[in-house]
Amino acid sequence: MERQPSAEKQAEIVRLYVAEKMGAKAIATYFHGRPGRSVIRRILIRHGVYRGEAAAQTPNEDRRQAIKLEEAEWRRRMAVCLRGLRHGASIENISREYGWNVRSIWNRLSVRPAYHSFRTRHKRKHPSEQDRRRNGLWLSKLYPKELAFQDVIRALLDESCAPYSVEPSIAGLRVRGDFLIGTTLIECKVDASHIGMTKALGQCWFYQTHTPYKCMLVVPDDVVPHEAWVIALRRMGATLHNESGFRCWLRGDLSFDPIQLRPYSPNPSGVF
Repeated sequence: MERQPSAEKQAEIVRLYVAEKMGAKAIATYFHGRPGRSVIRRILIRHGVYRGEAAAQTPNEDRRQAIKLEEAEWRRRMAVCLRGLRHGASIENISREYGWNVRSIWNRLSVRPAYHSFRTRHKRKHPSEQDRRRNGLWLSKLYPKELAFQDVIRALLDESCAPYSVEPSIAGLRVRGDFLIGTTLIECKVDASHIGMTKALGQCWFYQTHTPYKCMLVVPDDVVPHEAWVIALRRMGATLHNESGFRCWLRGDLSFDPIQLRPYSPNPSGVF
């Protein structure tokens, strides 16, 4: 029969198991195999901190029922949240109404396949990302992508039989225009919104100050730029044409079709 360790050693074994979270094997290694794992387990059982392997494998019916009730409650909460999302409510408002923790709800909901399926079916867009082509003023309906509009301009340049280059380098930097025909640098844009025209204005200013070329901005016929941007482009020495006007410009016509603009009213006080 294996000799029982001293009371001090038994107290240290209990401390290592309870405070340091060490198992019987780790405790036996800590004491260089004396006592062994079986003796350590009996000591832990005697001190009431370990139930034994047989007891651990026996299911706790009370705990089992509590887990089942908890899972049923979480399923109910997830169903309430998904039902609210389908009717346009937010998770924050639902949690506030029922007194639930928002973080806990999101942690559970974010891993539910039903929630990801809902997001796939009802993908909401931020207002800045919504399709603005419905009003026909800022973004082109004819050319949803700028590359398609560039292909049309390239076809017009091919028809004119005028020598041109594609994507000429600007001042040896990683900046390129769309086309260069003679001494005119052509930039194609399908976005005539405030953000799009601001970017185009910055590009034209860069071209005007770093190259000997004049800059021309070409937009589709179905967009309506703001007159203020046209004034700004003209003041820096650049021009803006629509597709029809660009066709006339290639033919050498002076009286090309005027581009449709939104009116601009300057500040009457003269303060800018």
